[in-house]
Amino acid sequence: MNAKVSAFGISHVGRVRARNEDCILIDPEGHYAVLADGMGGHKGGQEASRMTVEIVSAIVNEILEEGFPANETLARAKLRATFQSAATQVAHRGQEFPELENMGTTLVLWLINAKHVYIAHVGDSRCYLFRKGHLFQLTMDHTLENEQVNLGLPREQAMTMPMRAVLSRNIGLMPPSEPDIAKLPWEREDLFLVCSDGLSNRLTHSQIRHRLEQGCENLPNCARSLVEQAWMQGGEDNISVVLLQLMKA
Repeated sequence: MNAKVSAFGISHVGRVRARNEDCILIDPEGHYAVLADGMGGHKGGQEASRMTVEIVSAIVNEILEEGFPANETLARAKLRATFQSAATQVAHRGQEFPELENMGTTLVLWLINAKHVYIAHVGDSRCYLFRKGHLFQLTMDHTLENEQVNLGLPREQAMTMPMRAVLSRNIGLMPPSEPDIAKLPWEREDLFLVCSDGLSNRLTHSQIRHRLEQGCENLPNCARSLVEQAWMQGGEDNISVVLLQLMKA
C-alpha cells in the first residue's frame, strides 16, 4: 500500500440509550476500518455489532495476509463472502439464544489498497468522502423508503410510509443481504468519514461538510466536534464516527 493512513474513531452512547449498540474497529496498520450499528432484542443489538466487527476483522486480516486480490471480480467476491459469513453466524447465534432473537446490525467496511478504496455496506450506516472542499455520500441507505424510490415511487410519497426507516438489508437476515460495494481511486489528502445514523440523522450534509472543513487537520478534535454537535441537536441514538485521512507515504 502506497498510502499513509491517519485514523481516529469515537463512539458515544448518546442521550437516551442505556447501552451503546454501535461498535467500531480501526486496523492499527490503517488498511481497513469497520463500523456496525446493532439492533434487536434486549441485548441483541450490542451482541450483533460486536460479533460482526470481530468476524469481519478476522476474515479481512486473513485476506490481507494472503494479499488482497488485484482482480476486481475476485476482490468483490471475497468482500461479499465476508458479509455472508458474518450474516450467517449472527443469524445462527440469534436462533440459538431466545434473548438474542431477531438481532442484526448494519455494517460498513472501508478497505484501502495501493490505488483504490473499497467500501462495502448494508444498512443505513454511511461512508462519506471529503475531497478538495466537497463532500460526497458514497453509500445509499438500505431502507424501505429508498427501496421504494428505486422501484419508482416518488420520494414525497415514500417519505410518508409508516415504516420508511426500517432496514431492507442488514447483517443477521437470512438469506444474507447482498452488500453494495463501491470502488474508487484515492487521492492525497482524501478524508473519509464512516458513521452510524446517530450522526447522519442529526446533522445535515452541509453541517458535516462545514465540520470537516474546519477541523480535518486534527482528526480527534474533528471527530469529537461531530459527535458533540449531533448530541446537541438531539443525540437520542448512539453516535459513532471514524475518520480516515490519506497521505502518500
